[in-house]
Amino acid sequence: MTIPDSTVSEYLGRPQPRHRHAAMVVDTSLYIYGGLGKDGGGSDVVLSDLWRLNLVTLRWKKFTVSGGPGARYGHIMGADSLRAPVDPSDPHRPILLVYGGRSSSSSFADGDVWVLTLDARQEELPLSWRQVSPGGSTPGQR
Repeated sequence: MTIPDSTVSEYLGRPQPRHRHAAMVVDTSLYIYGGLGKDGGGSDVVLSDLWRLNLVTLRWKKFTVSGGPGARYGHIMGADSLRAPVDPSDPHRPILLVYGGRSSSSSFADGDVWVLTLDARQEELPLSWRQVSPGGSTPGQR
């Protein structure tokens, strides 16, 4: 379900209230992804937005990210802010990881793993999720 424009504008500048989302602190920022919110009529809606709260300025920022895990809730998110650069000429770029969850009230995500590389300064850059396929057996749906 898509959130009506009236609901989006009500929460412009900060994320709408939600639960069963994932949150992770990276350096001086708190990131939240997805979860369950409400549409204009009060029905549950599965969210797919990514927000950052700067813990120094206490300002929210919504990111436009291409691709990705899509709308989901009950997932987990991790981060690696100490990751060494792939190329020594590249700046340090922390990553967010999203795993599992539900994509609707009756559908589990397929134990998929998604990675989002962040800018070290956490400024706006074109960001895009990429799906990774870890080796071995998966923990299964939960």
